[in-house]
Amino acid sequence: MMRKMTAVLLIHGGGDGRSERRRRSQWATLKTECHKFEEAMQLVMSSNITGNPDEGQILRCATAVYNARADGYGASTVTPHFTDICKNPYYRIGKPFPYTRAHQHLSKHANLITAHADSVYTAPEHLCQRSRR
Repeated sequence: MMRKMTAVLLIHGGGDGRSERRRRSQWATLKTECHKFEEAMQLVMSSNITGNPDEGQILRCATAVYNARADGYGASTVTPHFTDICKNPYYRIGKPFPYTRAHQHLSKHANLITAHADSVYTAPEHLCQRSRR
């Protein structure tokens, strides 16, 4: 049975034993990381990648940008290699984005990525967990 949770429940209690502070921290982390990944997606979409990449290749490029920024190198170190990332499935892009399900849900509702922590919205509880690969 999958319970529905709201940001209010994430903050004020959902019956899962986590403190309010932990729920606020988790929501802030989730929102921040999804926002960073969305910026990486927009950078990839705005670049002119040759060869008509499919959605999976675009996600790989965005993951490479996300990881480069997380490592402190910046997107400019990855941007020239988008075509190589698309052509070569073994191109090293780093670890996968940990909140893919949450990003997919929040990107359908673009205003949720930039929402305040106290905003109310309904989202499946499993979105607050890291993706397992």
